[in-house]
Order: sequence, then C-alpha cells, then structure tokens
Amino acid sequence: MEPQNIYKVELHAHTDETSLCGHVPAAGQVELYLKGGYQCLVLTDHYFPDFFTKFYPGKSWDEYADMLLAGYRAAKKAAEGTALTVLLGFELRSYEGMEDFLCYGMTEEDVYRYPMICQKSVKDMCDFAHEKGWLINQAHPYRDDYAQLHPVKDPTLIDAVEVYNGTPYVHNHNELALEWARKHHVPALSGSDAHRDYGACRGGIAFPYPIYSSQALIEGIKKQDYTLLRTQDEMQY
Repeated sequence: MEPQNIYKVELHAHTDETSLCGHVPAAGQVELYLKGGYQCLVLTDHYFPDFFTKFYPGKSWDEYADMLLAGYRAAKKAAEGTALTVLLGFELRSYEGMEDFLCYGMTEEDVYRYPMICQKSVKDMCDFAHEKGWLINQAHPYRDDYAQLHPVKDPTLIDAVEVYNGTPYVHNHNELALEWARKHHVPALSGSDAHRDYGACRGGIAFPYPIYSSQALIEGIKKQDYTLLRTQDEMQY
C-alpha cells in the first residue's frame, strides 16, 4: 500500500516582525498553521537590497541579522510545545531585478556569517547558495501585479519553481509557471505566500513522513517525495 502524504509543509509565509508587507505576527502564523493541520512551517521573510539601503539604512550587519531573524525566532518560541516545526527560510531578491527566490537551508549562523547575499547577481546568489548546500526555489515567476516577472533564463540556476502561489489578491499566472516547469524539467513546488490571515494554509507540499529539519526538507524535495497542496483546483498535476 502506498504511503499517504499526510504531513503538510508550508514553503512560503511571512511575518510582520521582519517582512514590511507582512500583516500577521509570527505567533499568529503559528496559530493559523496549527489550526490548518500543518506539521511544518517554513518562514520565508523578505531579504532584499531596499531593506538595508532604503528602509533601514545605517545599521550594523549584526543589527540587520537580528531584524531578519526576528520573525523566525518569535515563531520558534510560539511553537514550543506544539506539534508544529518551524524552519528558517528567506525570500531573496538580487539587486539585478524584481524576481524572488525562496531559499531553504540557511541557518541563523549563516545569516550573521554571510552578509548582504542580495548584493550578488542572480547567478552568483544562486551559485553561492548551492555552494552552501541550500536549495533555491523561484517564487511566482509570472506574477505581474507590480512588475512583469520572468523565470530565470538558465533553469540550472534553480532547484525548483513555485508553480502554485496561493496569494488570492494578485495575478500569479500559475498555469504559466507549471508549463515552464514541465518544459524545462524543473521540480514543481507550491506555497501559500501568506502575508495576511486569509492567505494562510492555501498551499504547500505534503510528505509521507514528518519534516523536522531544513536538511530533511531539502532531501525530500530533491527526491520529490511530496505532493502539491493548493486551494484552487485550477491545474492538473
């Protein structure tokens, strides 16, 4: 009998402690995902050049690192003693453009050790991530709400692509992302991209086993041991 994929993992969610566009505090996200029956929540707060140069200029890197980790740390504390595992991720953006890349595998120590990763080119940023053993998943590659986004020109730069983004109030064109993933044989992933309470628990992936670490998550994604979660049955996978 085939194992059932019952352990739900959110791959794309934000907190208002770190993400300027976040409207749910970390403890609130933990509560929402516990109610939604998720076993693991990966917080992917924004990490992009304007965070440092425009919105919060003049701080030391340790201060910036504390700010980047604030949402994750608050969520970890809120999840203590519950059934929810909280993992650290980031939504990276290079200075080169508006495209976003979800990164899994970075540790708290890495955040302090490797400053301003977003000041690298897209290629150098992805190459650096792979050197460190992190996984890169391009987020919403065809979104067109504030800018016309595009998939990477070189598919080998990424490990996966978000073919289902659950944000209900923007145009993601998920069907185009799925078509691109199939054409270039890039593994497909799903995420809620939760910024508000009504945006939570709309996507993610499900495994036949629980995920307790970033390394286990990366290995599971690479083995494609998961099924995609989505709230709208708009695509056939």
